[in-house]
Amino acid sequence: MKGSSIFIFLAIVLTVFSLLNYYIIRRGWQALAGTGGFRTIVLVVYGALTICFFAGRALSRGRPGKFAESLSVVGSFYMGILIYLFLLLVFVDGLRLIDKAVPFFPAVLRQHGRQAGRAAFFAVTGITLALTIGGFIQMRYFRVKTMDIVVGKRAGGIETLNLVLLGDIHVGPFMHNPRLEKIVQTINSLKPDLVLIPGDIVNEETLPSELEKMTASFRKIRSRYGIFASTGNHEYFAGIEKSLAYLKKSGFIVLQDEAVCVANSLTIVGRINPSYIGHTERRKPLKEILSGVDLNLPVILLDHQPVHLEESQMAGVDLQLSGHTHGGAIFPITIINNRLYEIGQGYGRKGNTQYYVTSGVGIWEPPARIGTTAEIVLMRVKFRP
Repeated sequence: MKGSSIFIFLAIVLTVFSLLNYYIIRRGWQALAGTGGFRTIVLVVYGALTICFFAGRALSRGRPGKFAESLSVVGSFYMGILIYLFLLLVFVDGLRLIDKAVPFFPAVLRQHGRQAGRAAFFAVTGITLALTIGGFIQMRYFRVKTMDIVVGKRAGGIETLNLVLLGDIHVGPFMHNPRLEKIVQTINSLKPDLVLIPGDIVNEETLPSELEKMTASFRKIRSRYGIFASTGNHEYFAGIEKSLAYLKKSGFIVLQDEAVCVANSLTIVGRINPSYIGHTERRKPLKEILSGVDLNLPVILLDHQPVHLEESQMAGVDLQLSGHTHGGAIFPITIINNRLYEIGQGYGRKGNTQYYVTSGVGIWEPPARIGTTAEIVLMRVKFRP
């Protein structure tokens, strides 16, 4: 992004963020009228959550450590609370507006408006906390999704391939080493011929000690033809040079606008994430990356963001693997996700090109899944004999 674009983007985000918080605080203040000091305590707690969100990120970049990580964790939970408080308050206010036009509330609610407001406050708060906690519990589990893919090309002497796809691992506050070890054990149990990871492997808040543990865990992965990865936006947030160093130390072959032939049988391509390369850099056109590549062999593309899918189709890619979206992670963002992307999650096809967008095995923030499931994908790929 150019400097002016980043400034405009941040200004819009901060404006929306401020308006959301103003609306929530104002409605909470009104609902708790007459509760004395309790209203002030609620306001202070909410304000502290907001501060944790910003302080955690600032400290993670300036002075990373357990304290900064703890603030980031609290701030991440706050994001889930913010989203659901806002949505539920809008729902309640929508009912109030409808009731003004076409009265349907019981008379007792109008007679005891202040008490009804307090009851609504506690109901909204309770539902929000229940959703946030439930979503966090759901986030910690992942499934293995198995699917068959047929590619209509010969792949040298390879007729079938066990391909394991996992994306958006986000090693950091919500993906510590014990959970990562379980993921590695699951991968090895699938006996992969090839492991492919389309970006967002690390997080910007990840402590150096966790990165060292990460490399030790990843090096336990056993894959016949290796582990290939592309970069996502969070590798840039964390510092691209540092990220690349740790990923290579983990035994990954990181492809950045590069193509590699595997076992003289198929080509793996990895693209640079488009949004965060420097001003003097450019993302190579896919056809340029594939110049000199034997397109008679299968071509598998790793591209973090599932955008401009037609480029893969026109370039002769057989299978594109992406992530980034988390499937929307939580309802109702899941609905928005499916409107923003041509393929927001799961399998799709355009002509001879097949696509799979994984919901990811990890999460960023808020640390919750509601309406989606973390996944590792086992693709049993069959080539033309």
